[in-house]
Amino acid sequence: MSQSGAAAAPQKEQLFTLKVIRAAKLEAKDSNGLSDPFVEVPTHKGKSKCTKVVPKNLNPVWNEYFLVKGPLLRVGVFDQDLLSANDLIGYGDLDLLSLADGKEHDIRLTGENGSRKNNGKLIGHLFVSVLPGDTRPADAKVKRSLVPGPLPSGSLGTAKRT
Repeated sequence: MSQSGAAAAPQKEQLFTLKVIRAAKLEAKDSNGLSDPFVEVPTHKGKSKCTKVVPKNLNPVWNEYFLVKGPLLRVGVFDQDLLSANDLIGYGDLDLLSLADGKEHDIRLTGENGSRKNNGKLIGHLFVSVLPGDTRPADAKVKRSLVPGPLPSGSLGTAKRT
């Protein structure tokens, strides 16, 4: 409540440009000690889009742009599995208003239970930058909308399946 006793007005949703830059020290989900990571991002149109899959990598680089609504956004980092549901590596919760300065920000990933660790190990980091409005480069305005492979239960869940 404000000092006048009135409830604070809810924050209006705004458009932001989210650049998914890279991830680091991701948790391995495959038996080879690696993962095939991609990021699922809910977009401004209420659907999810995904980065490309980076095969056999715990420190992937994407440099991909998405137009999103805020002020708050949850993105998911997943390991692509071709024969079964994709595995959740972790979620990143973004306060777009506080991140909208164009600088690279380190988002620590959390698991389904909200923990930043799994069996004592960090789940990983996602590096993003955010700007207000649609500031995507012209060549970045078309984005895939298909999730690579079957979605796991508990995923963000709005992206199409291949």
